[in-house]
Amino acid sequence: MTWLPAAASLEGFSMAAREHDAYWWQAIGTAVAWMALFHLNAKMFRMLEWAPAVINWVFLPAAVRMLSILLFGWRGALGLWVGTVATIPEDFLLDHPLQSIAMACVSSLGALAAVRAAMTLLHVRPSLQGLTALQLTWVAGLVAAVNTLAHNVLFWSAGMTETPVAGLVPMFVGDVAGILLVVYFLRVLLIACERVHRLPPS
Repeated sequence: MTWLPAAASLEGFSMAAREHDAYWWQAIGTAVAWMALFHLNAKMFRMLEWAPAVINWVFLPAAVRMLSILLFGWRGALGLWVGTVATIPEDFLLDHPLQSIAMACVSSLGALAAVRAAMTLLHVRPSLQGLTALQLTWVAGLVAAVNTLAHNVLFWSAGMTETPVAGLVPMFVGDVAGILLVVYFLRVLLIACERVHRLPPS
């Protein structure tokens, strides 16, 4: 059993999302999912923080970063931007508004650029038709790599870290681990739902 969701399920969800005229709800849903997983991550993996509220060895919202762009495109990016701003510590947001906005832009636009580049390189259709587990794995890796590099350069240029490579390893590992955990959970949930659906009526 692969740890990734069935490609057909992801493809079907993508097609359904594009058929309904609920674009703003897609952005709102992305923001809510980001905030929910961000706070859940803070409670579950606080002991694994490398830098408080910034870098964690397990970062569940990274899965929202990838899946929202795959499914919703620019609307997912908008939701990521809003969700990121909403989860930046209030004192940092008030004291460093420009850096906070830059972090939100890196989180959302970086993911958008990474997913679009991966889809082009891997010849993935916008509808996600024919998306394979291997292709999704490559997308996840590229999104994690771009996010890690962009954020660490931003932290270094803003004087938050001494070098631009200080947090590369923990952030990349955290993003990949978060994606694996969330997507594996979705895979298990899909299988459970399919089995329940196939049960004969009592």
